[in-house]
Amino acid sequence: MPEGDTLYRAARWLDGELAGRALDALWIRGRGVLPGGVVTEVRALGKHVLLGLGAVAKPLSDAAPASGSGAVPASPRAEAV
Repeated sequence: MPEGDTLYRAARWLDGELAGRALDALWIRGRGVLPGGVVTEVRALGKHVLLGLGAVAKPLSDAAPASGSGAVPASPRAEAV
């Protein structure tokens, strides 16, 4: 099990790499595939690395996505428990 300082450094690096980028979807063990969003922050809390997500920008039209496009509806936040 990594120690807190190792997780802090990893979270700081991930924040620099991912902050502001959009994720299509997340796979979280025990929860399956969750909708993605824009990464607002990555931070360490104890022995956990938390990923903050903002809402994905809404499409320009309300038209449904093409069949089989694999689109996932936006969610304002997804958290692993």
